[in-house]
Amino acid sequence: MKNNRGSIFPFTVMIILLFFLVILHVTTVVILEKSFYSDTKQYYILDSLIQRAVNQSMKKLKSVPEETSYQETMKEGEVAYKIINDKEGFFKVEISCETHEKKKKQSSYLFDAKKGLITSWTEW
Repeated sequence: MKNNRGSIFPFTVMIILLFFLVILHVTTVVILEKSFYSDTKQYYILDSLIQRAVNQSMKKLKSVPEETSYQETMKEGEVAYKIINDKEGFFKVEISCETHEKKKKQSSYLFDAKKGLITSWTEW
């Protein structure tokens, strides 16, 4: 045993280091995937809230076209819209939605009362 070069210890350290790097990588991937799925869920919730607000505001515009504001708290979040008389026969509707996780989305559209159609749509 005079000629021991000590090759086992460096090999063991390298294997442990590789093992920790793999665990770190897998943990990072799992955290990123969880964040992605959470953001995707919030996106679809906001999209659903916007769609509900558009449906409600279209019903109001088709029945009684007048300037009004509306706000409602739903299970998924809050919806608010404001109907503004823009030009003769046109109404501008500004929609704002917010989830319980504080994600926000706003949009607006221009409604032609004569045709009963949305003529312009803006999202931000």
